[in-house]
Amino acid sequence: MGGPKKKRPITKRKPKRKVDVKKTELQKTVREVVITDKLAIQIEKEALKMNYVTPYVIATKYNIRVSLAKNILKNLSKKGVIEKVSSNRRTILYAPIKSEKILN
Repeated sequence: MGGPKKKRPITKRKPKRKVDVKKTELQKTVREVVITDKLAIQIEKEALKMNYVTPYVIATKYNIRVSLAKNILKNLSKKGVIEKVSSNRRTILYAPIKSEKILN
């Protein structure tokens, strides 16, 4: 009825197998902290070609920090190059403004 389950005696227990675990070394990536004008222009041109733009996409493509990518995308949004499509508490989704929208 009640009570804890009793363990098998030590003599009848199966010995645990020792598993050789290969230690994998994690490579720490060093991301850029400062953005140059050349890189900013390159990101702006590339953002116009993409269907959508997120901070993560920019950060991984150009090896910069996500916080820096967020600032770049905010600046591009203020310039009118891209527009905010959707956002939640984690990230913001931007889309390029097509030339048709600018003309109309």
